[in-house]
Amino acid sequence: MRLTLRTMLAYLDDILEAGDAQEIGKKIEESSFASGLVHRIRSSIRRLRLGAPKLEGKGMGLDPNTVAEYLDNTLPTDRVPDFEKVCLESDVHLAEVASCHQILALVLGEPAEVSPTLRERMYRVGTLPTEGEPAKVAPASGLAGTAVQADVAAETPAASAAALSEAPAPKEKVARAKPEIPDYLLQSRRKPIWPLAVTVIVAFVLAAVALLAMGPLNSSHPLLALFSGGAPEDVSPGPESPPANGQPSNGDKKVQPQPVPGNGKGGGSTTVTPPADEPEKGNGGATPAVPAPPAEVTEPKAPVEPPPPDAGTPKAGPLDPTEPLPGPVPPVEPVTPPATEVKPVEPGPATATVTDIAPPGVEVPKPETPVPAVDMGRYISVEQALLYQDTKSKEWYRLPSNAPLVSGQRLLVLPTYRPQIALNSGVQVTLANESALQLRAPGERGVSGLVIEYGRALLATPGKPGLQIGLQLGERNGTATFDDADSVLAVEVRRYRQPGSDPESERAHTIVELWTVNGQIAWEENGQMATIDIDHMRLLVDDQAGRTDPVTVLPEWIVSRTLTGIDRIASLDLETKLVRDRSVLLTLLEQAQDRKVEVRALAMRCLSYMDYHEPAIAMLNDESMRSNWAAQYDAFQDALARSPQSAAQLRAALEKARKDDAAALYRLMWGYSPQQLETGGAAQLVEYLDHSSMDFRVLAFLDIWRITGSPQLYRPEYTEVRRKPHVLRWRERLGEGSIVYKTPPTSVPARGVPETPPSPDTPAPGSP
Repeated sequence: MRLTLRTMLAYLDDILEAGDAQEIGKKIEESSFASGLVHRIRSSIRRLRLGAPKLEGKGMGLDPNTVAEYLDNTLPTDRVPDFEKVCLESDVHLAEVASCHQILALVLGEPAEVSPTLRERMYRVGTLPTEGEPAKVAPASGLAGTAVQADVAAETPAASAAALSEAPAPKEKVARAKPEIPDYLLQSRRKPIWPLAVTVIVAFVLAAVALLAMGPLNSSHPLLALFSGGAPEDVSPGPESPPANGQPSNGDKKVQPQPVPGNGKGGGSTTVTPPADEPEKGNGGATPAVPAPPAEVTEPKAPVEPPPPDAGTPKAGPLDPTEPLPGPVPPVEPVTPPATEVKPVEPGPATATVTDIAPPGVEVPKPETPVPAVDMGRYISVEQALLYQDTKSKEWYRLPSNAPLVSGQRLLVLPTYRPQIALNSGVQVTLANESALQLRAPGERGVSGLVIEYGRALLATPGKPGLQIGLQLGERNGTATFDDADSVLAVEVRRYRQPGSDPESERAHTIVELWTVNGQIAWEENGQMATIDIDHMRLLVDDQAGRTDPVTVLPEWIVSRTLTGIDRIASLDLETKLVRDRSVLLTLLEQAQDRKVEVRALAMRCLSYMDYHEPAIAMLNDESMRSNWAAQYDAFQDALARSPQSAAQLRAALEKARKDDAAALYRLMWGYSPQQLETGGAAQLVEYLDHSSMDFRVLAFLDIWRITGSPQLYRPEYTEVRRKPHVLRWRERLGEGSIVYKTPPTSVPARGVPETPPSPDTPAPGSP
């Protein structure tokens, strides 16, 4: 038996066979390093202040799943040396592994023992015998009760069983054992009421003091006036001192001068001013309801024009004693306005229209009236994910089941999902995997339709022939008519970009494929009608004339769901996290940090189809995501071909994440044409296979794998020493000139299949 860390832990926990334990013990004695490691393991376990790895750690030695796989002997063989190296270099990880191994050895090796006495006591819990009745074991119902009685009969000594079976005489009293109850349980559970009474009394006293502090308990009390519906009277707390400038302050409670009709000259108003040295009379110094007669009447030398109503000045007239006076304001002195000419205010630009400011002779188009949204149908799926874009915030949200669909609404389907919508026209649409579309209101002919930007869709009828649906597929417009009651139409719209072309300057080709899955479909485009029978397809490329070809095998996405077991589990898990009324972008960013690798990978792919690529770029440097690199690479290729704007956003994300290396990584994502491979592209790819950064190695390897169709057992996550022989083999192939396309790419492929399909015995990129 080899001496490894796992066998040493098994020896220390005494779970080896006698012969194996003797052999391992002898090897430990002969090796000074092994003996020192044994002492180090025992001391690290006893260290109380030694930390422990985080529960949600990442990386080799920190992930609890890696520790569990190592202890369970299910960790891949190529990862065991690296894991043991981490444990030998860190006391924290060594103690974690040794402690977990010891706990498992104790739990699995020594089952818990239950004595018969303890078992009997457990069965007797809650069943004390009454006076005059024999002691009984608590009966159980059904098979469980039979098993319990059998266990008691089997494990109870003979004397005890005889005692239980013998019932005393009916009149004979059995001494009842007193239950041993702790003292704290014997105390009365009734709590005294006096603490509650004291609390209520203290609260009442404090409330009364607070009310008295606010003022006398009469109609002038602010709180009572508030409950009675009236405004509290203003009460002055004490004598007031005039401010330094001689003007009454906000705290003065004197009657402000009010203009009243008088006998001034020219029909002017007189100003009533109370005496400054006479204190006001009233209840507690409050403002009297009726002002005192004026002591002095001052007539202005010139008539004063009343201020405009907007100024808030009260109109001239006698004071109403029933209304409360307004809040204290500074006295208004009669001021004669300067004799200046007031010009009329011209309307500002806010009230001007476009036609008002347009130069003469120029016709300005009238603003378009927004088209009202039209009800288009319902979303009928339950456990699928369909997103809609908010028109104002441009954020994506999940559409709830049975939600209405309106015209102009933009919808997005995330990878691995197949939602269904039912249109009011009677057509049922199933969207397959990543797709983007809009709903189009009925046109002049009364036919509603779909605007499919990219993606796949299955269209069927509810058993009614002659139904029609308008389809805008990329830049092409047409109408599909379901001639039969069971007609089914499959549509795929995709963008094809030639390898090596600049995605921001060269526009990708739009390829549309229409399959007749069942029945017969009539396709009308530009006034021309084409009939597509079953097992035929219609190919539409850019703006060229379409052609109809026979099909022997339908694509898998039409006949079945092309999901692996891992993708199915991840999609179900992610679907539960996408809640209503919360931005899907925020949810996916959170799930991109999930502890499950498959959920993280799916969330990153979904973000890429929302043109958010930063988490996916970081994935290329994560060894734990190696099995998802190929799928994410395809998502990058779709973003480059989708539109120049999507390609620009991918480039911006690379510049933000990698800065200096962004241009080289962006060029690797373009791919290489056959001519570019001959002029140095192949040599550049081989050099990148030995790059110090893992993301360079990953992209170069995926490019070569798609070109040649063979990975040659190269693994981008290998260390420099382990990948050296594979790099040498690729350099030999470079010298032979064999790094060429297995199937040269055409300008526009006829079918939506990979140009270099791997052979059945070829493993997927990144697979172990």
